[in-house]
Amino acid sequence: MMKAQGNKNAKLIIIAMILCLASAATASAEFPVPTGPDTMTNTSTQSPSPTGGYDLTTGGGTITWLNINATTQNPHWKAYVGNVTGEFALQDASGNAIYDWNIATITGELYATKEAPTGGAGRFQGGIPNWTAVTCANSTIVYDEESQFNHTAADEDSLRNTFKNANNFNLTSFYAGEKLVTDSTVAGSEAGGCFGAYMNRNNTDQFTNWQEVMLTDMTYEDEGGGDFDYDVIYAALLENNVYGFDSRLYDFQILLPELATDGATTVTTYYFYIELT
Repeated sequence: MMKAQGNKNAKLIIIAMILCLASAATASAEFPVPTGPDTMTNTSTQSPSPTGGYDLTTGGGTITWLNINATTQNPHWKAYVGNVTGEFALQDASGNAIYDWNIATITGELYATKEAPTGGAGRFQGGIPNWTAVTCANSTIVYDEESQFNHTAADEDSLRNTFKNANNFNLTSFYAGEKLVTDSTVAGSEAGGCFGAYMNRNNTDQFTNWQEVMLTDMTYEDEGGGDFDYDVIYAALLENNVYGFDSRLYDFQILLPELATDGATTVTTYYFYIELT
């Protein structure tokens, strides 16, 4: 009897040890998510300088037919381009690394949102994105974002005419933290695919590199009157030393909307997150 009891106790101890190990493994398996960069350096901000008037002299008593071509800087949008350096590290809560690995080939995503990580008010109150719930924004969310920036839907440079879906954009699948994002993972299971855009390469339209997509984490604020303000996240897929809009080598190009109110002097603050994979 004593031997049988001993075997029973031994089995119970082994089972308890297995459960403890399984519990410890589960508790420590924290999946990394996008986070704020360690540093961001603004090296320059540019826009074209105004040019002088085009001189034209004609004689009195004449009518002159003209064909004029012009390019006007668009204040309804702004962009950020640049390069990324970084490392993988195994850190504690204070950022102390037991080991780290320098990254030679850059892959991942750069994220930007107008929702403040803490505080904020109204449409800018959202907090750090809930990365486990990230999905592509559907048309309702896209059109609401367009309205918030006072973009006119019918204009060529409106948000919906810049970030398009269906045959105009085909998202390359990626993970935002542990959440897989594909061209068919759209909020509310809406058909038509994700809303996105391709940034220019060598000052030319292209449809291969430099993808940017509109996401949401499905959190929202009720603004009243049936207006639900969903948090929107703009995600640019990182490239590794690829020629960008001005024939220079970059790791990211990201385009972000700005207020389109005539005479607007208020600018929108964006909060950036990055994930290296």
